[in-house]
Amino acid sequence: MKKLFKLSAAAFLNLTLVQAVQAQTITVPNFDFATNPGHSGVAGDDDPNAIQYFVETNKGFTVYGNAGVPAPDGSTAGFLNTDNANTLTLSNDLTAGGTLTAPQFVVGDTYTFGLEVGLNPTNSDQDYDHAGDVSFTLTGNGSAVGTATTFTSIQNQANVVNGSPVPTFYDLTYTYTATAADAGKNIGLLITDTYGSASQTEFSDATLTAPEPGTYALMLAGIAVLAGVNRLRGLVRL
Repeated sequence: MKKLFKLSAAAFLNLTLVQAVQAQTITVPNFDFATNPGHSGVAGDDDPNAIQYFVETNKGFTVYGNAGVPAPDGSTAGFLNTDNANTLTLSNDLTAGGTLTAPQFVVGDTYTFGLEVGLNPTNSDQDYDHAGDVSFTLTGNGSAVGTATTFTSIQNQANVVNGSPVPTFYDLTYTYTATAADAGKNIGLLITDTYGSASQTEFSDATLTAPEPGTYALMLAGIAVLAGVNRLRGLVRL
């Protein structure tokens, strides 16, 4: 009987620990940076809503929109051009224009922001054969949290498939564990692109993952059960 109690408790705790590491994917509206319907596929400073569900904040001359090039996940990437050390910021509050409820930070939960950043070797303007200095992080109620991860500008390298040049994409991730100060704040995404002279950067497959709701509660319940069984075993010995 003692062995049965011990085995059952250990199995339950192991199950909850496995469940606790499972993650949910939080929907990122317009994860492939597609052009907002009714807007130009290539927009400039006069069209700040070219990329649907993302808010573009410009400084100086920038061009952005849908790149029309395939990303590794099968989507069509969006693009950003920056010039003369200018900066373009993209933010997304994950509400899809109010149709979704923005997820909120939970203290101690770890969130992973994934992004594909690419270079387009087909660009005829050699000045733009760099990806910009891309920084990306999460936001809480619209303000950046944690320390942004930066993908440093890189010179384009030839990437030819079946005789045709195709974009080279890099998979980037940013991991952040929510603090007490973040609790209850709405989660969003923040991407900043800049470069000293000129750059063209492709973006696609923006993802956000977090622990499944309730997994930590399950883990604590498993620990409680194990503690209770150990106490019962002690009483049986008495």
